[in-house]
Amino acid sequence: MARGPTYKVGDHEMWVIETDTKICEHLKRGHFWEPEIAAAIERYADPDWTFVDLGAHIGSFTLLASRRFKQVIAVEANPAASEVLWKNVDWNELTNVEVHECAVWGHDGEVSFMPQVTNTGSSWVASRKKKPDAIAVPAKSLSTILGERRPEFWKIDIEGAEYQVFKDCPEVLEKAEVIITEYCASQLDRTSNATGRQYYDLLSDFCWHRMNETPISFEELPTGAYDNFLLFRR
Repeated sequence: MARGPTYKVGDHEMWVIETDTKICEHLKRGHFWEPEIAAAIERYADPDWTFVDLGAHIGSFTLLASRRFKQVIAVEANPAASEVLWKNVDWNELTNVEVHECAVWGHDGEVSFMPQVTNTGSSWVASRKKKPDAIAVPAKSLSTILGERRPEFWKIDIEGAEYQVFKDCPEVLEKAEVIITEYCASQLDRTSNATGRQYYDLLSDFCWHRMNETPISFEELPTGAYDNFLLFRR
């Protein structure tokens, strides 16, 4: 691969999406977007575990996890982001990273997808209404992606599709010990046609915490803007 404009983020050099003025601007300055997630990955990593990155974007957390876990499975639906994700995996010669260029969804096939240009990390599956700017992307269920594998550490940021992808195959979480998940009630409604309560209850085998490890009840979860939460098996 020809040398390109790369930026040092954590342990690795990264390519970025130049049109992305949000997440990638942070990465250009050498900073993780949502550094609290990076800190939790480093703190709770286990070299014998498998790490799953749902909504891997261009791979900042995938790359971080690659040196701390036995195997990394990265899934990204946005074609612009997955192209750069592949570049970053190849450029850093990561042999323990498996990349899936698809939306993770409740079934295999194809889904309507809304790619965003200036904030590529906010792209989402348009599951309920057809959008004129939507594109078709391949979709895979977690059962298809994982087969018989049961990862221990999950990072989940798929813009409201969280409930949809887990509700029909909760068995994939049988060995999960740590989950970092984005939570946004309005996104869950938009993409999964689900309530925040349904997603919270779906993960009832786990204790929810703020990213600073303070326990949190469902009633304390945000009703408006999104936030990230740290879950541990009970």
